Amino acid sequence: MVGFERDEEQLSKEKGLDLIKKLHDFGMYKINFAGGEPLLNKHLSDYIKYSKSLGLKVSIISNAAKMTNSWIIANCPHIDQVGISCDSLNDDIQKSIGRGFGNHVDITRRALTRINKFNEDFGMKVNVKLNTVVMRQNYQEDWSDFLLEHGVKRWKVFKILLIKGENDEFYNESSITDEQF
Repeated sequence: MVGFERDEEQLSKEKGLDLIKKLHDFGMYKINFAGGEPLLNKHLSDYIKYSKSLGLKVSIISNAAKMTNSWIIANCPHIDQVGISCDSLNDDIQKSIGRGFGNHVDITRRALTRINKFNEDFGMKVNVKLNTVVMRQNYQEDWSDFLLEHGVKRWKVFKILLIKGENDEFYNESSITDEQF
């Protein structure tokens, strides 16, 4: 089970690079930087570039809030796939479930547009993926136009799950049936 305890201490850059090297030497061929929010890690760019230099397939999952154009230009040459987490096309719903401050749809749209422009301008092929948790608040949304408009190659859709101690109160008002999913 994945734990959600708060850990304020980050790996040092050297320990992080050493861990990536050990995983590579053990036979790992893909690495995915996820979180929390991986763009908050001050060594992420170094980890991404080092991973790619070892020949690993590199992906990242982000909420895209810190995915600036300069970050994309500096890092996407070393990334095979960028996944962005967005659970609704309605910012009021996003805000009510704790994702963003009422502008997360625009942040998602901007990041997807920037990555697609990067691909076009530099002849790159960074795949774009969207991750969505389906729950009572969003299960009837039609994402078709959004996915097509933004060149999303892969859409991972998850049914909300109960995580004891993390979403107990929220889960009851957000759970859906298998039929709704």
